[in-house]
Amino acid sequence: MSDKDKKKKETALDVFEKRYKTAEKIVETHKLHTSDAYNAAVKTHLLDENGQVDYDRLDYEDVQEKFAKDMLDSHVKELEKKHGKFKDDFHQAVMLKAYKGFTAEELREKVKNYGSKLTHDVYHGEVVPEFTRSVQQHLYTNSTDHLSDKDVGDITKALNLEDKLSQPLTKEEARQLLLRWRVNDKYLPEKFLREQIGQKFKRKKAPQKSR
Repeated sequence: MSDKDKKKKETALDVFEKRYKTAEKIVETHKLHTSDAYNAAVKTHLLDENGQVDYDRLDYEDVQEKFAKDMLDSHVKELEKKHGKFKDDFHQAVMLKAYKGFTAEELREKVKNYGSKLTHDVYHGEVVPEFTRSVQQHLYTNSTDHLSDKDVGDITKALNLEDKLSQPLTKEEARQLLLRWRVNDKYLPEKFLREQIGQKFKRKKAPQKSR
């Protein structure tokens, strides 16, 4: 099969799948670099004379500033390596928010507000998931931008909803359901369907009692 034939047969759902997988890779890479930036800052600023981690140092303002700056510099360096040098602070803020889930100021505020409580477990258990959700929302939503009204039928079929709707889905409903289906390992809970599309989702008929 020629490249031309392959291109002709690529559907809007194929494009979505490619974009979704690309977004997944970016999200997982984000988690890795976010962890690396934190660990490097800890080694540089929080080790005592015996090489032990001393989180109390993060209660000092000067340490907070250096800690946040090192983390920020690490993230900026990584993004500029992939996307080119930022034009200005605004460009940097936009790129950080899109691909890292925070701006420079938001990162500094996190370090300041947590202080010595910004331990390894807290950072990876609370802060990283918060940043990651922001990145996921941006990237995963963008993976459905190309889908139009003419794709609603194919989406409905892919989600196995053809015989389960009282009315056709709107484009936005179809996009939201497709994304949730993909994020949820290609499964849509009935409760979620009712929350998103209400009475469009047909209720199962109760079995009739035999007389």
